[in-house]
Amino acid sequence: MVLFDYQPTRAGKHPKAFLTHFRGYLHVDGYSGYEGLPGVTLVGCWAHARRKFDDALKALPNSARSAGPTATEEGLDFCNRLFSIERSLKSVDPEHRKAERARRSVPVLDAFKAWLDDQAARAVPKSAFGQAVTYCRNQWLAIV
Repeated sequence: MVLFDYQPTRAGKHPKAFLTHFRGYLHVDGYSGYEGLPGVTLVGCWAHARRKFDDALKALPNSARSAGPTATEEGLDFCNRLFSIERSLKSVDPEHRKAERARRSVPVLDAFKAWLDDQAARAVPKSAFGQAVTYCRNQWLAIV
């Protein structure tokens, strides 16, 4: 089900009030206002994670992009590989999809996490790339 509730602000009180009786999984974008909802498991959004790297790539000057593969492109490639796996499993039954995710996606996720941890020590935190790395690391438990 997709449900939209408009509120004039992003204050955390709004989702808490709206979702008072909800129990289950909630697909979210990392907004801290969803944290602490009783009986709710937050599920992160890979589209948001990927978009951070896409935005970082767009922020690079053309000279940086033409100089060869960048770390930003590497991050985007990890996301694209995971999206490709999911597309290939679109019409597969849930049990087979789970097994294939374990076989094909887990190694990509493990490599991506190691890469993120390595990049965190190098990235300028306030840069678009640094923000993409930080977002993925902060959301890791929700997106895996």
